Amino acid sequence: MRLITIRKKRTADILSGREIEIAKYLGHGTGYREIAESLFIAPKTVRNHIQTIYEKLDISSRIELALLLSDSDSKTNSMNVTPNSVNTAISKRSHSL
Repeated sequence: MRLITIRKKRTADILSGREIEIAKYLGHGTGYREIAESLFIAPKTVRNHIQTIYEKLDISSRIELALLLSDSDSKTNSMNVTPNSVNTAISKRSHSL
């Protein structure tokens, strides 16, 4: 029963607009400093957002993020990553665990 609860919680976690923005940059290989400069925030803030993104998506690397984003892109036939496409990819990943 506990395992089901954990999966539902992961699926329910939604990335904020800023987290999606940072995830897109990171998924394309952009460095922390460049992301920070582009978004007019501190590199430490970028690192904090990335840590939160990894926790919400239950991943631990840029590679996993890029794979997750590319999966959501291929499902939407678009390079635009939206909250719905990320949540769909998260949901599918959670159900396969």
